[in-house]
Amino acid sequence: MDTKKVLLLLCGMDLLLVIMHLAGYFFLFIKPTGYIIPLAGNFLVLAVLAYRSTRFRKRWTIAGMTVILPLLLVHSFMVLLWDYSYTKIDSPWNKQSVVIEYRHFSLGETTYQYNFYKTRFGLVGKLLDDQSIKMVIQGTEHPGLDAEGILGMESAEWITENTIRFPAWQGMKEVHLGDYELPRSEDTELARSKESESASSEKEIIAEIEAFMEKTKKRENGYTIHVNGPTGHTV
Repeated sequence: MDTKKVLLLLCGMDLLLVIMHLAGYFFLFIKPTGYIIPLAGNFLVLAVLAYRSTRFRKRWTIAGMTVILPLLLVHSFMVLLWDYSYTKIDSPWNKQSVVIEYRHFSLGETTYQYNFYKTRFGLVGKLLDDQSIKMVIQGTEHPGLDAEGILGMESAEWITENTIRFPAWQGMKEVHLGDYELPRSEDTELARSKESESASSEKEIIAEIEAFMEKTKKRENGYTIHVNGPTGHTV
């Protein structure tokens, strides 16, 4: 393979990573190291091309290496500073999984940051950027749990095919991987709401009957009561 084809292939791979990043998609196997592997791959390929190329092409490849090396070093430092951990939770429906990217840092108080990625095959994940969770815990309030315990990862429950619930230390947290579905708890609330409306309607009917009886006792005319439909009784 000649130098031009190698460079085109390298540019194509880099362009794919850029497009995926802008669209919120990521290769999950490189997430723990960020873009260190692609940057290191670029650097090594350019180093080989510089060694084998003519003087003109060697200048361009060396220039590329000069740009990539500082980026590689800075990005490596940032990855070490971020210190993200990863956990994957599979859905019982075997249709998809959620990958949790999390870390914590302390500045007088401890901040826990959780990002979620939806994936079907564990290779490519879609960042659920509107589902991220951040919890800040004061030093005097800290329960002594680790980042997994703060979110309640071990007790996570899939309440629908697209919704996973975490019994977090600061209250229940839900992450929706797709279109929002009505959870079972909300089904219960809906049923309670209907029961409340029915009870309210019954109270109105009883009040109307009592008013009708009162009018009857006073022998007042012209009062109509409607029960179970438009047919009514008139005093």
